Amino acid sequence: YYLYVLPFLLVIAILLYIRLKLVFSYSLDLVGLEYYFIHIVQQLAAGQAIYPNPEALPYANCLYTPVYFYIYRIAVSCLHINVFDDIYTLLVLGRILSIIFVTAQIIYLIKFARLFSKSRIIQIAAIAFYLLLITEMMFAVRPDSLKVFFFMVFVYHLLLYVGRIATLKDGIICVAAAAFAVYTKQDISVHISLCFITAILLSRNKKIIGLFSAFLVICGVVFFISIGFYGKYFFHNIVFFNIQSVTNLSSSFNLFFISISIFRTIPFLLLSILNGRILAKTNAHAKEKFICIYAVLLYFLAHLSMLRAGSNFNYTFELIVLLVLNFIVFCSIYKNKIL
Repeated sequence: YYLYVLPFLLVIAILLYIRLKLVFSYSLDLVGLEYYFIHIVQQLAAGQAIYPNPEALPYANCLYTPVYFYIYRIAVSCLHINVFDDIYTLLVLGRILSIIFVTAQIIYLIKFARLFSKSRIIQIAAIAFYLLLITEMMFAVRPDSLKVFFFMVFVYHLLLYVGRIATLKDGIICVAAAAFAVYTKQDISVHISLCFITAILLSRNKKIIGLFSAFLVICGVVFFISIGFYGKYFFHNIVFFNIQSVTNLSSSFNLFFISISIFRTIPFLLLSILNGRILAKTNAHAKEKFICIYAVLLYFLAHLSMLRAGSNFNYTFELIVLLVLNFIVFCSIYKNKIL
């Protein structure tokens, strides 16, 4: 039965081969406005404000929090790339960075899998499903791959608290990863808050309340420091210009993306519901219950957030992490029947 792993390995190999080939594409935008992020790095290199007044000439803006741009800028400086004359090398570097972050995600996915199952077949299958569900936005010059990596680190170490096997080190890593995720791409703050609230209600663990409080305090302090450092338009850029509504929803692409996303993920939602039916009958398996409940709640939140103007499948990346984890939980719960 070890031969069952071969189709999954083939899927992984094909997907990674395609992504690696696309790294060296001469396109200025594989997906997700890559040139927009190139421009922000150019502003950093030129010493210009990356959070200017978006309502004054030249009407520039930066819709995202800054961690990704500084990591990108540091990599550019280390390799001595001319950000104004060598755009192609800049694009290649940004795409390679995203592949590195996706690789780090896969490492954490394996760490997650080992919490529930020792089966290598299940781990490889989970990696294949994950790579199938994430879209090309995760591999482009965008902050999504870094944000999702921080999210996975956060959930992993919070999960140890839910299972009551965490240490102080886990708490520090958990809060730090959550804060870095927010200041990589601020929309993750809603997902992280839901994660903390779910963990608190499920485990009744006072330490998790402490972690949530520390997260809120750190994010608040960094926010006010950012306003002092970047100026008053920091708030306008990352908040006001991200509140965009669709005026004619019925004729928008949003419903199309939501429909396709549900079609792609509904089998994994059904696995989550099956997990919940079994886990509801036992007082054990706290970690498994948390993954199941959080995935179901996040399923509705993620698809609701796709009603925002300009949304795409990248609004479901955090959900995909939880759905793949539910696949692993399903395999561990029904292991005997599957064998």
